[in-house]
Order: sequence, then C-alpha cells, then structure tokens
Amino acid sequence: MLRFLKSQLTAHYQVIEAVDGQQAINKSAQFLPDLILLDMMMPEKDGLQACREIRQHTPTQSIPVVLITARADEETKLAALEAGASDFLPKPFSTTELHVRVKNLVDYHQYQLKLSRQNQVLESTIDQLKETETQLVQSEKLASLGRMSAGIIHEINNPLNYATTGLYSLRNKGKYLAPNRRANTTIFSRMSKTALNASRISCRTCASSRILAMSNSTRWRCPRSWILHSVSSAAN
Repeated sequence: MLRFLKSQLTAHYQVIEAVDGQQAINKSAQFLPDLILLDMMMPEKDGLQACREIRQHTPTQSIPVVLITARADEETKLAALEAGASDFLPKPFSTTELHVRVKNLVDYHQYQLKLSRQNQVLESTIDQLKETETQLVQSEKLASLGRMSAGIIHEINNPLNYATTGLYSLRNKGKYLAPNRRANTTIFSRMSKTALNASRISCRTCASSRILAMSNSTRWRCPRSWILHSVSSAAN
C-alpha cells in the first residue's frame, strides 16, 4: 500500500514516507505536510491512535488526515471520525478517487493557511489603526486646549489694552499740568510702561511671536485685531 500510494502521488506532490504509526506522528510534527494518509493497520501505533495524537499537538491539529482501511462498516467510519480524521477512504479504491480526495483536502488546507495569514495581517492593521486613532484624539484634545487658552489670553489682553491707552493719554496730558502736579504724572508714566510690557507678553502668547502695533488713533491693539482691521480696510 505504501509503494502504491507513493507511485500515484509522487508525480504531483512531494511524498514523505513513514513505516509505522510513531514515525508518522514524528514526521508530521517535523515537516508539517498539507495532508496525512494513514493506514488503519500499522505497526507500533495503528491509524486511529496516530490520528488522535496528531490532533492533540497544536502544530499538526489542523492538518487534514485521511484514514485508509479495508473495513467499510459503519462502526469503523464512526471510529475514524471520532479520532479526528478529515476523510475516510475504504479499500479498494480507484486512483481517480484517490487523486480527487487528496487534491480537495490539500487545496482546502492551503486555503485555510492563506486565510489565517490574512487574518493575522488584518488584526495587525486594526491594532495600528486603533493606536493611530488614539494619537489623533489626544492631538485634537491638545489642539482644543490650545485654542481655548489662546481665547482666554486674548480676552484678558483686551482690558490691558484699554488700561494702557488710558495711561498713555494721561502721560501725554501731563505736560499741560502745573509743575506741582507733574509728580503724579510721572507715576502714571511708570504705570503705563509696566502695563505696556504686560500687554506685550500676553500678545506674544496670544498671537505667536507678534508684538503690539500702534494704530493711527494712538490706541494699542494686539496683532490679531490689527490684522482684522487691515483685511476689512482692504475689502472696503
């Protein structure tokens, strides 16, 4: 039987021989073939026992196994299926039936291997997408926090601009005061410079590295309002 199977399958497949059940188990784990053909009657271990042990090992448990026997009764078929056999081939059988069964099982096994590899690639891709999504969510949160901080700083900067403008006007009008009242004007001038510096620091935070710009109305404005004013003027 071993020589007959080898002569029929060598032309289409690479055939690995095993002379007994234990050798079949060992070579199955070593070479991981696409199909295993087991005779029910073998030395050392019979086909049923060899099939059970092949199914118990993780590397070989998905390999198709075909049991060949001269007994074609219902009890033998059930025993073969319970042992984990993928198919049952009763003797005598034709070479056409042998080739068809072998081809179908080999193609099925190769398809399962291909599907398993694709599933692994898909799982890896899904993990990468989840990681990318997490990074995007974190980036969006940071961007939202930055926009909120810029808005808060801009709102804080508006009162400083009004105060700076008022102090600047007081400093200019101090020239017209009596000499005995100019001491207070000097204090206002120092306060104006301090507020101006504070306003400049805020605007650097609010509008990147820009500083305050003096408009024609002698009012200090942040670069953001100055840009908006320029755009509206160009539109007009």
